[in-house]
Amino acid sequence: MPCYGMTCERCGKRKDFAEKCKTTTGNGCKNINTVEDESEYSSSEEEILTVISETVNSVKESKYKTKVFATIEIAGKHVQFQVDPGATCNLIPERVLPSDSEIINEKPMLTMYNESSVKAVRMSKLRMRNQQTRKKYVAHFLLLSQGKPLLGPRAAQQMGLIQIVK
Repeated sequence: MPCYGMTCERCGKRKDFAEKCKTTTGNGCKNINTVEDESEYSSSEEEILTVISETVNSVKESKYKTKVFATIEIAGKHVQFQVDPGATCNLIPERVLPSDSEIINEKPMLTMYNESSVKAVRMSKLRMRNQQTRKKYVAHFLLLSQGKPLLGPRAAQQMGLIQIVK
């Protein structure tokens, strides 16, 4: 769940975002009535069936992209990065790494969202350029033996690729 450990600014509940909060009704919202069976209690307790009224905001699939990419110049080559605001680091496969890159010999362990682990080959400090603004940046990347280039939220925000609205 991407909002794990977060608190909704609208209703104060944990594991909720204000954008997804079901406590208010607005444009494009739909009320849905559901029945829940509270059967997790022991047989000595009385079961209660509850009717809940919820608000659901619908999103048109064709209007929004599910993946966001940015083309970044590294050592004169155009590299397509996936921009991932949920990531905690920048990743790059060794095949994309320029030969003159500064290598840092740390080998951190990455813990994935599904709690599996992947050991990074090592770290690198890369010089890159935003193709749209032509500004130059330096960022740390974890090197992987395979995979696709990925920009985390810190680098993507500083490069003007995304804006996080609170």
